[in-house]
Order: sequence, then structure tokens, then C-alpha cells
Amino acid sequence: MLTFLFLILYLTLQRKTCKGGQPCPSIYKLLTIYTMEHTLISKVASLEKQTALHKLQIDELARKMLANKRVMNMEEACLYSGISKSTLYKLTCKGEIPHYKPSGKLIFFERDEFDAWLLGNRVKTRDEISREAMNYLMKKNLKP
Repeated sequence: MLTFLFLILYLTLQRKTCKGGQPCPSIYKLLTIYTMEHTLISKVASLEKQTALHKLQIDELARKMLANKRVMNMEEACLYSGISKSTLYKLTCKGEIPHYKPSGKLIFFERDEFDAWLLGNRVKTRDEISREAMNYLMKKNLKP
């Protein structure tokens, strides 16, 4: 679209003249503005791409740093687990998740305990349930 406008401006510039056979300055101004606008749009697009890339790199570094921490605060635990802050607060209030309150206000989680809580209540696969059923029937001398 912009290239089409540029072409129209260029062709108009070639045909239009002012007093004395000189090209009109207003056409040159429009052409200059168009060129500057096009350049700015390109630079903004490039900066947006760079910003998105930098954000991804920062997020990755934050995740790597978080992976090495033994004790996590509330925000880090949320980022680590994907659980919302309100849900973690509810779980701590109900005493359903191991946590620490050294100052009586701030909440911290020890990584190993947090991981154990996250991985608690494992759901068995169909194969595991089938094997357990077969073992049970074999012990009872029953046939499936």
C-alpha cells in the first residue's frame, strides 16, 4: 500500500511543476515525509522483534536462576509451579501445603518439600491398574 502511494507521489512529482518550470516543493515535502515515515515504521518493527526476543531471553534466564534456588518466595513458587497466587495463598491458609513464615507475614517454600507436594497424589495408569488387578487375582487364586 505504501509503495503504491510512493509511486503515485513520484509520478505526480515528475509531471507537476510550479512557477518557472520547477517541481513544486509541497510534493518534495510529501515525498520526504513518506520516506521518513516508512523508515520509522521499519525501525519500530525491528525494535519490536528485538524486544520480544530479549523478553524471551530474560524469562529463560529467570527460569534458570529459579531452578537453582533452594527456598522460593510466593511469586517464585507461582512461576515455578504455574499455580496462581490466590490458589497458593488459599492452600497455605488451609495448611494443605508445607510453607514457612519466618517473620509471620512473608511466605516461603522449600523446593524439595514443594516438589514432593506437587508430585503427591499420583494417578496410576491403566496398565498399572491392570497389573495390580492381575496380581490380586493371582494371589486369591482366581482367574480373570
